[in-house]
Amino acid sequence: MITRRYIRVKAFQALYAWFQNQTIKPLALQKNADTSCENIRELYALILLLFVELKINYELKLKKNKQKKLPTHQDLNPSMRFLENPFLLLINRNIPLKKITEEKKLSWSDHQGLIRQMLQQFLSTKEYEDYMRFPEPSLDDHREILLFFLQDIVATNQNVYAITDALNISWHDDISFVLELVNQTLSLVNLTNKPSFLLADGVFKNKDDRSFLHELMAGVLEHQAENAKRIKQLAENWEYERIALIDRIILQMGLTECMCFESIPLKVTINEYLDLAKTYSSEKSHVFINGILDKAIADLNKEGKIKKIGRGLLDQKIGG
Repeated sequence: MITRRYIRVKAFQALYAWFQNQTIKPLALQKNADTSCENIRELYALILLLFVELKINYELKLKKNKQKKLPTHQDLNPSMRFLENPFLLLINRNIPLKKITEEKKLSWSDHQGLIRQMLQQFLSTKEYEDYMRFPEPSLDDHREILLFFLQDIVATNQNVYAITDALNISWHDDISFVLELVNQTLSLVNLTNKPSFLLADGVFKNKDDRSFLHELMAGVLEHQAENAKRIKQLAENWEYERIALIDRIILQMGLTECMCFESIPLKVTINEYLDLAKTYSSEKSHVFINGILDKAIADLNKEGKIKKIGRGLLDQKIGG
């Protein structure tokens, strides 16, 4: 469900907490990172539940229209096209979604005003009107209208972000990733997929990904002193303590991954941590980090401390 790139983000967040409070025990650090990862699946499910709420409120609106004192012909004979959208039905019938909703007590019940507001906004769009006018919508038409709701109604609504922030503070950093993940899943899902395609049984794709998270954090703690010494030597005109904490952690993670993960190409490692710096650090930090890692890798290769398995894995070229 989550990628190696986002696993690195979760390791970074957990290590950031540890570097600020080094009394956190390694097992507690691991547990905190696991919990933070697992919470992504809950947020993902909560976003999917917006489609369930959309369907419920759409049905209620049609019912109220029929109960008007002077209902129109359209009120009395509404089109069922949207309610019969096969992808909307797929979400509503998804067993893993129903299960996690019950287990974690996920709900938008306290925010029905927001749901109604988003529904009204959705119904007033040209995209919805065009969808309802199509003579025979294709599967792609059915898919695109849901993607439009996600991208243009949900993802642009600041109240969605405020509510998820209030429910779980760690979701502040996760919401953009999760919205993109839901978007990718809806773009690929088809009507013959297993229910787990829409909502995976776990947040990690496999045991190796969970191990990667744990081993990366453990490696940073194990090699902290060694890596700090190396960074001090290479950071000319910079005192180690004056290097931003975020940059120090990214450097520690990058050096650890270069040395401890034989199957990950150096080029992949470097590019991942430069992207992490671009996201979480200052504007020019990635240039500084690139320079330090470039020098460090050259030294580590000379010392025989970098061993990679497979052709092409020992590539010293660093992407900017």
